Amino acid sequence: MEKSKVLIVEDDNLTRNFLSEIILSFGYDVESCNNGEEAIVQIKDFEPDVILSDILMPEFSGLQLLNFVQKKISRDIPILLISSLEYSSLEEMVNEIGATGFISKPPTKEILKEELEFAING
Repeated sequence: MEKSKVLIVEDDNLTRNFLSEIILSFGYDVESCNNGEEAIVQIKDFEPDVILSDILMPEFSGLQLLNFVQKKISRDIPILLISSLEYSSLEEMVNEIGATGFISKPPTKEILKEELEFAING
């Protein structure tokens, strides 16, 4: 059985590496990039099963990436947004814009695994 693929979009190197190591330990294939523009290229090349994207990034935010994927990508890719912003202030917005879920930084391994499994398997 082929491993599920996770694309991490995160502008902070330490956070990106931290997330990559944890997600690799779950048995997923992982690719990562620094921003939404790089993610667009990776989506075409890597064909992820789920995208884990920071919300606030310079140049091309996670919200812009979500909008792009919803409008321009022919297949449905679940997107989990991750941020150090307080969830209660984002909860309604996250649901309204069509994100699959939201994860607060720094995530626990359990929450990260649970959210990824839900995004991939429903």
